[in-house]
Amino acid sequence: MNFRIKIFSVILVVCMGMAFGLWFFFRASVEQGFWSFLQEREMQMLQPLIDALQNEPLAHGEWSDRFPDERSWRRYLITHTQPPRAAFTPSPMHAGPMRPPKPLFLLDHNKNPVRGHRWVQASAHLIPLQKEASALGYLGIPLRPQWQDLQETGFVRDQGSKLVLITLTGLTVATLVALWASAWLVRRIRQLVGKVNQLSQGHYQLSMPIMGHDELNQLDRQIHQLATTLEQSRTNRKQWVADISHELRTPLAVLTADLEALQDGIRPLGPDAVTRLQQQVGRLTQLVGDLYELSLADIGALTYRMSPCNLQHLLQDCLEPLRATFAEKGLTLTQTLSTQGPPLVLADAQRLHQLLTNLLTNTLNYTDPPGQVHLSLRIEGQTLTLTLDDSPPGVPAAVHERLFERLYRQDESRSRVHGGAGLGLSLCQRIAEAHLGHLKASDSPLGGLRIELTLPLLEKN
Repeated sequence: MNFRIKIFSVILVVCMGMAFGLWFFFRASVEQGFWSFLQEREMQMLQPLIDALQNEPLAHGEWSDRFPDERSWRRYLITHTQPPRAAFTPSPMHAGPMRPPKPLFLLDHNKNPVRGHRWVQASAHLIPLQKEASALGYLGIPLRPQWQDLQETGFVRDQGSKLVLITLTGLTVATLVALWASAWLVRRIRQLVGKVNQLSQGHYQLSMPIMGHDELNQLDRQIHQLATTLEQSRTNRKQWVADISHELRTPLAVLTADLEALQDGIRPLGPDAVTRLQQQVGRLTQLVGDLYELSLADIGALTYRMSPCNLQHLLQDCLEPLRATFAEKGLTLTQTLSTQGPPLVLADAQRLHQLLTNLLTNTLNYTDPPGQVHLSLRIEGQTLTLTLDDSPPGVPAAVHERLFERLYRQDESRSRVHGGAGLGLSLCQRIAEAHLGHLKASDSPLGGLRIELTLPLLEKN
């Protein structure tokens, strides 16, 4: 059984159940309403009689003393009932007391017949007679023969036929609606299935999503968003492979050229040649190592051993071996590291040392001499922020976020001649995220680039 038949069957069964339920409900309602209408009409016409009976002074609470025979009961009815009127055809010609208008009977409080014995019947309607919360008896209204004839041959049966016609019409309409609704839903679902099949075959250029706000429209938009993400991932993967190939080809080409020059005797095998070969091998080793660590970070396999660390002490450990290099290049290093309380963070000291060293080395390589480098450390609430500012050259604001992409470099200021493959900042961002932190690039007040590292401060127990 396909999905369309299932939807059609469910809708049709629900509609049929509702139709038959309404039919039974309306049938019972019509019958009950009909008899309620007749009883209410009788109650209104007999209200003077009911009030009179409830106000009768009874001796010892016995009706037989008040109505000693049937004639007295008939005279009482003629005196206290409304003029008779034909059912459903009121006419002033019937006005005036002629005889008891209704075959009424009287019961005591134990429902024993008192007067009007010949009218007593099980199907009669009993009206309780009470006086000051005390039961006096019951006034009985027997079922009139014309009412029974009306039920059997007229009104109720006619209403039942109309209800059957209405129910059949409703079922027909429900069937047509179920056919249309099932076809409409299945058509939309088939469109979504077709788009999913396109994605599974690698075709990410989908038709425009259907406009709307229901769940199927939301699913359609999610499929389009998935297609965009997959297309972007495929583009990034192609670019990633091309960039890696390019980065690997450059040192390999230099190594090949140097080795061929040494083999042909063009360049003598000496310390300078060995040093040049070692530099290219080191560049390859660094590139492969960065790629390996990035791949581990992507799959969550980069290990971290977390423990409380003082970021200020860790930063000083990173700065100590680089101070002489900063001075030799002509870069003035200043610090503002005073904080209220120890800047403790929960971190892997080795990974955080790697992150800080990468940031400092990046600044050292890409800041023109003479220049300035300023480090500041501040605490704001439960966040610890390390800011690294350098002097020109800067980076355009439009590419600040791209600095953390793999293999991306701003050639105008961050040139390949300084070495590196554009993986350092990307790896730093992964390490920061593993510590629940974040790296952000912006313009520096010194004219160069500002890098901000934010980390959650370790809460004190």
